[in-house]
Amino acid sequence: MKLVGKVKDAQGLRGEFYVLVFSGEISWSAKLTHFQLRNEAGESHDFKVKKIRPNKKGIVLSCEEISDRTQAEKWIGFQFLIPENLLVSKKGEAIYLGEILNFSLLGEKEEVLGMISGFSSNGVQDLLIVKNDKGEHMVPFVSPWIMDLDFEKRTVQMNLPAGLLGDE
Repeated sequence: MKLVGKVKDAQGLRGEFYVLVFSGEISWSAKLTHFQLRNEAGESHDFKVKKIRPNKKGIVLSCEEISDRTQAEKWIGFQFLIPENLLVSKKGEAIYLGEILNFSLLGEKEEVLGMISGFSSNGVQDLLIVKNDKGEHMVPFVSPWIMDLDFEKRTVQMNLPAGLLGDE
């Protein structure tokens, strides 16, 4: 299961709740049949989707196991996890960032610049968190800089401006 969001609030009287999806990307929600909620201690609970709809920066959903607002309120703050197979792109589709986690970042001349260790956003674009011997760096993941994406070699090749990764 893959962490994609957090239960933010109960919605209505019939046990629905609002889930903030961290990426704002919910194309997977149409295929969602089950999910997990996990607390800070790592305890998780499985649920079956009854109904789901987009809302703001996430989704509102109801499940078979929760029938009223009081029950839904108990899950506020829990992490929201979905099956990882929902986050795999098909050829020709835009990728899910999680698909390139731990890929090597290559420069224009195919030199290794670092390892993709995570992701962030500045509100306008996705950012790759890249670790190398000079530290941790945020790299805008934007089309004009992307040269190649190789799933077999587990590499992302980009043409980056000088100085972005701590080099002068």
